[in-house]
Amino acid sequence: MAGIAHPYEDSTSGDADSSVSPALAKPRSKVSFSDLVETWALRDAGPDAERRYHEQRGGFESTHGEITDGYLCEAGPMAIVLTAQPPGRLEKLLLFRKERIQIYTDTERLVRAHPEVAHVLHRAEVQYVSVRQALRGLSQRLLVNWLFVWNRDVMISAAPVEGVAAAAFEPHEIRRLDRELDRIGESYEQAASREAQIVYLGGMLMGVLALCAVAVPIGLLLSGTDVPVDLTTFFGCLIAGALGALISVVTRMSADRFHVRHEVGRGYVQRVAAFRPFIGSVFGLLVYFALAGGVIRQLDIPNAESDRFAFFLVLAFAAGFSERMVKEVLRSTAGEEAQRPATQSATSPAPMSADATDARRRLDA
Repeated sequence: MAGIAHPYEDSTSGDADSSVSPALAKPRSKVSFSDLVETWALRDAGPDAERRYHEQRGGFESTHGEITDGYLCEAGPMAIVLTAQPPGRLEKLLLFRKERIQIYTDTERLVRAHPEVAHVLHRAEVQYVSVRQALRGLSQRLLVNWLFVWNRDVMISAAPVEGVAAAAFEPHEIRRLDRELDRIGESYEQAASREAQIVYLGGMLMGVLALCAVAVPIGLLLSGTDVPVDLTTFFGCLIAGALGALISVVTRMSADRFHVRHEVGRGYVQRVAAFRPFIGSVFGLLVYFALAGGVIRQLDIPNAESDRFAFFLVLAFAAGFSERMVKEVLRSTAGEEAQRPATQSATSPAPMSADATDARRRLDA
């Protein structure tokens, strides 16, 4: 998990000067979780050790956030803490983010003493990384707390009692831990699917804004040329196609017919979604040019200028909303072109029969 501590070496063994250990040295600017666990284990060595522990804890919390919950085994360095770091002032103003929660663990001795739980601890670690990367807000907080309680219960079950090492985990206990992780995984999949849809929609909105920003210099460039294109209709179709793609995604989300692969990461989903409005605008312009250029002849273009503008905008929106419609129209147009040679061959002279061929040969002879 995030911030896994390094193995702890028992520094209490040895001579009487063991209280003056590297863990009691001058505090560093950044305190790791392993440093905090070491000073906690030595906090009963004297007043200086207790003061040192509080200094290390203050340094750790200043970097990683306030410790809101935790468990540290008295008989060995098995420890887990849950921290909460509030957002900065700029994050509150721009990102509207809530406090960030993280789990820090020291499980080296636990794995050595109970290797039978190593695979479930690894599963929990992978699940935690997925939750931290894919989720935000309440869903992330609930699942992180669930994983914290799961890890804490494993440590409590493995902790020695009155100096006697705990017995190995029974197979039925391992299966119970696996089932609990399965339930956590199912909850994560549901929450991650919803989160991915929100991220995808946000990426599309960013793509629409980027498209509008790109359209401005394109308009300035085309206005100074002699391109025989109505710029008002051109940019209207461009924006209508992008909005059609956006509305198409929103409609399918509301009908629960749109699914995103959340396991690829938030950044990848956002980048893919940002290109969706560009695709819709390209299809909208494609329909506009196909109609204006006479490639598509199934539809009659209105003669009035205002009617033409509305006509092209509606078709551009429909093209962005459903790219399949554009493909079908273009395929039907190509089919008509392919049928023309067949029509011409039907009007050509029919082939001669065998008797007529023999008569022609005798006349030639």
